[in-house]
Amino acid sequence: QEARFDFARFEPDDEICPQPGCLSDEFDGSAIDTSRWTLVREDDGTASVAGGSLVVPVSHGDIDGGNTGPINYVAQPAPDGVWSVETAVTMEHTNEWQHGGLMLWVDDDNYTKFAWTMNPEGGRFLEFQTETAGSRTWHGDNVMDPGDWSNTMYLRLESDGSSELTASYSTDGENWSSAWSAAPLWTDPGTHIGINAMADFGTGNIDASFDYVRF
Repeated sequence: QEARFDFARFEPDDEICPQPGCLSDEFDGSAIDTSRWTLVREDDGTASVAGGSLVVPVSHGDIDGGNTGPINYVAQPAPDGVWSVETAVTMEHTNEWQHGGLMLWVDDDNYTKFAWTMNPEGGRFLEFQTETAGSRTWHGDNVMDPGDWSNTMYLRLESDGSSELTASYSTDGENWSSAWSAAPLWTDPGTHIGINAMADFGTGNIDASFDYVRF
């Protein structure tokens, strides 16, 4: 005799979500997935999901040096081991020091950020810097927009799993470049990785829109 099985169906367990896939987010829903993301700092405006992007208001403050904000930072616990994270951020800068990008954060005095920024002269640039105990270190010269970049910048941070964090960028999402040395890798308990928007010292209000976050 034979036993014939027409099909077998297995229901997936939502609790089983191996790295790195479950960390990524295409922001295709209608609200922030709070099972994945924490509004670590939501000091000035409310982040939201709209039009396939995470829309984060650019706050009117910073945490450089002795500054304490306000800032907006949406993040999740940093994974262990070797990892990389990529995002595409769109900003129509209107004022000096407005920036948005990726940040590996322990606290407001200990973090590394990779940001798409505007200077007082109206020039846009990419910066990669670390603040340790309230003192900042740049990991190379800022990379200036030659004048023909779009408002969208692709950013990537990569961890070697032990001691170094590196940054690279792309203007088209396909061809990547790096102009900086490695930053020390934060591995302290409670370290988060995520996206930030801050440092608008004007009176206007703009948003930074993040199309996705992919690990």
